[in-house]
Amino acid sequence: NVDRALGTSDLTDDEKRKAPGSNGNAIAVCIGGTTARRCLESGRWQANDIYYPSRDPGLNGWVDSCYSATGDVMERDFWGGGW
Repeated sequence: NVDRALGTSDLTDDEKRKAPGSNGNAIAVCIGGTTARRCLESGRWQANDIYYPSRDPGLNGWVDSCYSATGDVMERDFWGGGW
């Protein structure tokens, strides 16, 4: 749990947004559009760090999104940054 690791579990959502590294420099891979929207609305992730299946929500789509996210993270690391 990112909040536990950062020691921010007891903070409000607004306080968590302002905390340095508030998402642990992590991506979010969501099972569908509803959870992806919640991640974006939390203010802790940028849109390009949220992955979700737009056509096939559920477990199979989530697995495909995990593969896409993994590939993107490796490519960002190779090229030296985000986009």
